[in-house]
Amino acid sequence: MSIICSTILLGKEIRLATVHEFPPYSFNTKENGLSGIDIEIITELFKQINKAYSIKPYPVQRAQYLVEKQSLDGMVTTTPYMTDKLSESLWRSDTLYTATVSIFINRQHKPALNQRLSHSKFCVSIGFLSSTSPKSVGLTQSDYLDVRLVQRLPQLVNLLVQDQVDCVIAEDISFIYQAKLMKKADQVFLLQELADRDSFITLNKNLAQQNPQLTKSINSTIAKLQKDQFIDDLIIKYLELPLRSWKQ
Repeated sequence: MSIICSTILLGKEIRLATVHEFPPYSFNTKENGLSGIDIEIITELFKQINKAYSIKPYPVQRAQYLVEKQSLDGMVTTTPYMTDKLSESLWRSDTLYTATVSIFINRQHKPALNQRLSHSKFCVSIGFLSSTSPKSVGLTQSDYLDVRLVQRLPQLVNLLVQDQVDCVIAEDISFIYQAKLMKKADQVFLLQELADRDSFITLNKNLAQQNPQLTKSINSTIAKLQKDQFIDDLIIKYLELPLRSWKQ
C-alpha cells in the first residue's frame, strides 16, 4: 500500500495479471495472501522504479483475454502463453529468468538407463500437465503408447513415484518444488532437458509506446536484479523449503 500511495502522482497505476495458483511462481498463502517468485520480483522491480502497480492472479486464458481487451495493462507470463495475436499487441520486457521443460523418471529406475536407451524408447508411458503442450517441446502424444494428462502438479508427481507412468514431462522449477513440498523429491530424477521457457513482463503496446521511459526503466531494473543475483537467490529460496503453506 505504501508503494502505491507514494507513487500514484507519477502516473497511472500499472495493472498486471499473473497465473492463478501455480506455485512457486504465484499462489495465495494462508498467512500473507498472494506470494511467489513472480510476485516478489514484481514487488521489488516496481519498488525500485518507483511506479504504482497492482497484480492479481487469473487463470491463463482469462488473463490473456483481459490483457487483449486492455482491461489490464499487461501480465507476467512465459513463452508458451504468448499467442501470436497477443504478441502483435504487446511489448515484451527482457527475460526475468529461464525455466526448462524436462523429462523426469522415478529414481529407482535410473539403473535401467545403463542400457543406453533413448528417452523415446525408455518412456513408453508418460505423464503431462494438461496445460503443457507436447508440441511446444518438439514432441507429440503419438510418440508414446500411453499418455496420461492431469490437471495439477501433485497428480503428476504421484503418477511418477507410484510407477503409473515411466516418465513425466514438466517445467523443472515447479515440478521439483512440488516434489519437495510433498517430500518426494528424493524419488524423482531429472533425465533430460528439452526446452527453455523464458519468463518476462508484457505491457500493452500503446502503453509502452506512450511511456518509453517506463519500458527502459523496467529493462534496466531487470538487468540490475540479475546482476545482484536477486532473482537467482529468490528461486533458490523457494526451492529450499519448508515454505509457508498455500491454499489449495
